[in-house]
Amino acid sequence: MVRAYLNCHSIYYLNTILVSFFIYVTDHYQKPMFIVWFIYALLPFLDAILPLDHINPTPEEEKELKRQWKWKIPIYSFVFAEWYAMFWVMNYINNHSLSWSQLVALIITQGHVSAIGFLIAHELFHKRDMLGRVVGTLDMLKSLYMHFYSEHLYGHHKNVSTPNDPATAKLNQTLYEFIPSTIKGSFLNCWKRESKALKKRGKSPWSIENKLIICVLIEILFVCFIFACFSFKSFMVFLIQAALSIFLLESINYARHYGLQRKEIKPGVYEPVTIKHSWNAPHFLQNLFLLKLQRHSDHHANSYKPYQTLSSYPESPCLPCGYASCIPAALIPPAWFAIVNPIVEGTNEYGKPTAEQMKKSTDSFNIFLVLQASVFTLLLILI
Repeated sequence: MVRAYLNCHSIYYLNTILVSFFIYVTDHYQKPMFIVWFIYALLPFLDAILPLDHINPTPEEEKELKRQWKWKIPIYSFVFAEWYAMFWVMNYINNHSLSWSQLVALIITQGHVSAIGFLIAHELFHKRDMLGRVVGTLDMLKSLYMHFYSEHLYGHHKNVSTPNDPATAKLNQTLYEFIPSTIKGSFLNCWKRESKALKKRGKSPWSIENKLIICVLIEILFVCFIFACFSFKSFMVFLIQAALSIFLLESINYARHYGLQRKEIKPGVYEPVTIKHSWNAPHFLQNLFLLKLQRHSDHHANSYKPYQTLSSYPESPCLPCGYASCIPAALIPPAWFAIVNPIVEGTNEYGKPTAEQMKKSTDSFNIFLVLQASVFTLLLILI
């Protein structure tokens, strides 16, 4: 692994290229599932044989990287690509007679494109500039989940790895228990926070100044627009891909802090957030596609740092797999528990798992990876 990639912004166009390729293989070969196979079979396999990525920018390099505007171009290029893809998919469905298997494959893949959009939106709304915040929030409109920015910024980052955070999965909590809980909890927290802020200003929680109400109204208008402009089938595809993208987003959230706990100093007061309260994953290729989000500890310690400057720390706990592999594993709770539970205990107790715990976790993942790659390869052949 060479340091040169640290200054190469072009490699972060990979997501935009992936979406363009999705449109191409769907239009010419009716194989949208190729993208899903790439994410869950090829990427994890390549990462399993490539060196882990622990290369960090020096303080001088970090200052220079922060100053450069070029790193924003891949972000905004993907915003254009993902919106184009969504409308292209709905128009494609309008104009083609598809089998049920082709339709399902198209929905699954478009749901993944919109889920990647959350990653881009997250990078945008996590900055101080107004343009980024507005574009990042509006980008989540295609998933009907615009309020996510508020709970993530003002709830999750404050309460992460405590019982007060609905976006932190508890030890032995399944993905199927977590997702309804986090969706409900995040929405209610957002409502409570907006209501409290408005009451302090002497205004009703139902005021149009309530940002949650504004988000919901915009989403309702957008749903009406989709319904009016496309066929009923396309409209239903839009709703299903939105739901799937939310499921995928919250699946990643499930993995990023699963089982980690900040110590309670006194009732209701927890130790400060440190780089030990998020799971990192130093897997090179998935880090490129995820804009280094797998360096999640640094993101929580320095939430305004742009993606190109995030660092990997030896003190941070690491998963045996990249975030992409976490989703299929989490879908099968016994597999997920076998992979991750061995390293949770050591991390909570000592700040990092023992070598024996890490080996047990890695061995379990390697077995699962063979099964995962086989299943998605079979799906690619069949659909």
